[in-house]
Amino acid sequence: MGYSTWQGRERIDQGELGITDFLTMLEGMVERGELDLIIYEGYALRRSSAKAMIGNEFETPQVIGVIKWIAYKAGIPTVKQSPAQKKFFGDDRLKKLGLYDRGQRHSRDSVRHALYWQFFTAGIREVSELNE
Repeated sequence: MGYSTWQGRERIDQGELGITDFLTMLEGMVERGELDLIIYEGYALRRSSAKAMIGNEFETPQVIGVIKWIAYKAGIPTVKQSPAQKKFFGDDRLKKLGLYDRGQRHSRDSVRHALYWQFFTAGIREVSELNE
């Protein structure tokens, strides 16, 4: 599972953990009052991949459910983004913003989702930063 934590526009941490370690970390952060928003990438089974998913245990939607439950219990809002929303922030844009880290593809995806929220939902960053 990829994750990143932010204080406003500043990335504090990012990484990749197994599911249990990630959920344990998330629970701890919530208990310590370190989070005021959780952004997650949604999941939908597509017709084109349905047959290939026969026998799948669907861990991704299970994890999303746990994330939403943890957030609900703590009164923390969640934001669901589509997988397509992260695509705006390709590797070149991450590099331009100084936020590209080699390896850890899922962690970079978390950064992409956070940036999308910062630029296009919260408005705490200006698109002009991408042209500098």
